[in-house]
Parts: sequence; structure tokens; C-alpha cells
Amino acid sequence: MAGIELVPVPYKGGPLAMIDLLGGRVSCMVTSVPVAFPLVKNGTIRALAVTGAKRSSGLPDIPRINEFVPGYEVDSWWGVVAPNRTPKQIVERLKGEIAKILGMPDVKEYYLRLGIEPAISTPEEFSMLIKAEITKWSKIIKEAGILPQE
Repeated sequence: MAGIELVPVPYKGGPLAMIDLLGGRVSCMVTSVPVAFPLVKNGTIRALAVTGAKRSSGLPDIPRINEFVPGYEVDSWWGVVAPNRTPKQIVERLKGEIAKILGMPDVKEYYLRLGIEPAISTPEEFSMLIKAEITKWSKIIKEAGILPQE
């Protein structure tokens, strides 16, 4: 989308890639905010942009890629899932307990220190998000001609 060519270097996780960035073996990387946030805050690395739909509250001066590459948006998210046959009362209890935990001041502070803004949704909203992500990424994979590695 930006008209640039980058050489992808596969890693088994953000921390391993970060070691190579810090060691100068790679010149840039795309990673999640929790992996980069402490190193950006202490000045060890420089954040160029965030990939999400909005700026990070923990890094408000860092622009979104969408501000200079229109249409680019990649958000990372985490969620809790359970088997389809999980009884509704258990799903509701999990939702309530998770909401209570994420509402605790010390838990909120912990996530904010990592640059994460916890959000609570319903199981239906989360299911819709997952379906939308599958649709979005399926289209991107197909258009880019990406094939599974053997």
C-alpha cells in the first residue's frame, strides 16, 4: 500500500525479533504495543507509527500509519474463548468475572503500563469481531496470492 519493498524475516515471536532489532541485525520491525512500549518509553527504540485505527493512549504523539498510508489499519486484540457447547450461564459468569477483574484499578494500571487499553465486549460483539477479521484477512491473503508454507 505504501509502495515500498521490505524483506520479511520470520520469527517465532516478538521478543526474538526485538533482540535482533536491538542488536542491529534488522533495521525495523512491526510488533505489538506491549512488546515495544517499555523500550519506546525509555528511549531504547523509536516508534515510527502505530498500525491501529486510533493512536495509542500510551503513545499519543506517535502517528497512525493510516495518517500517511490511507486505508492501512491493523489492530491487535486479545480475547477469551470457550467451546461452542459451553452453557450460557458459564459464559455469562466468565464475562462478569473478567469485567470485574479488568475494572480493578491495579489491573487497569498494569495494562496501561504496557500500552494496552482493556475493552470489554459481549460474546456476540466478540464473535462479530472475529468474523470480520476472518473476512478482512481472507481477502488480503487472496489478493496478495499468499500460499501456506509446507
